[in-house]
Amino acid sequence: MLTCELPAKQLAEMAATASRRIPARVAVPVLAGTLVQVRDGLLLCSAFDWDVAVTAHYPIQPQAGDELAKAGRALVSGRLLEQLVKTLPPSKPVRLEHGDGLQISCGTVRMSLPTMTIDSFNLAKVKASSLTGWPAKGLDGANDMVGIKDQSGAPVDSMNW
Repeated sequence: MLTCELPAKQLAEMAATASRRIPARVAVPVLAGTLVQVRDGLLLCSAFDWDVAVTAHYPIQPQAGDELAKAGRALVSGRLLEQLVKTLPPSKPVRLEHGDGLQISCGTVRMSLPTMTIDSFNLAKVKASSLTGWPAKGLDGANDMVGIKDQSGAPVDSMNW
């Protein structure tokens, strides 16, 4: 169950960094997501398109006996997260909690973002990282991608992902 607290300015920078990788028009809904997770004393915000993955991180330093950081993860709309945290007062701490959606609290502001299924994010990222293609000259003389194979060398039918 993801729980953590950090400065609003840091969360806004992390969300902006991750959302830069989100394509303008997504063919697969999961590509619109930013994975927010707490693990190993870090808050991570990750996003990817089919070419590049990016992860922004911030160290979470809980005080002795404090339960401000609990490991967990949530997949939310990356652009929505970026737009919402941009409006938070930068001098106040933000608390993130994953329950029924991702709860964001900052001073008197409370909001909840709906979550997406994480399994589809992981599957899409694995498929993207395991595919290779080769360029060839198209009819117009430009380089076109004419074939895609997975790591086993088997052709991939993009309609059956």
